[in-house]
Amino acid sequence: MTKGEKERRKLLIEKARENRPSKYTEEDMLENNSFWDVDYLEEHNAPIRREIHYWENTYQPSSNMGKWWQSVRVQSLKKKLKNYVDKDK
Repeated sequence: MTKGEKERRKLLIEKARENRPSKYTEEDMLENNSFWDVDYLEEHNAPIRREIHYWENTYQPSSNMGKWWQSVRVQSLKKKLKNYVDKDK
């Protein structure tokens, strides 16, 4: 391979990288009323829901401080959940 050919290939690779985004943003991924959106949201929310289930059902606080911490933890986890919003409304 000649030096000119290497440079030409390098330029082609750089142009290809510029034309396709390496990482999509959330707005790019979330289209209105798409099944894929729901899958993305369910995948994002699954570990958070497992933690909420643990703190609401499995964790047994033994004092008032434990009960307070449990309620604070559940509230903070529920704020992290993402919801599907219909843009047409």
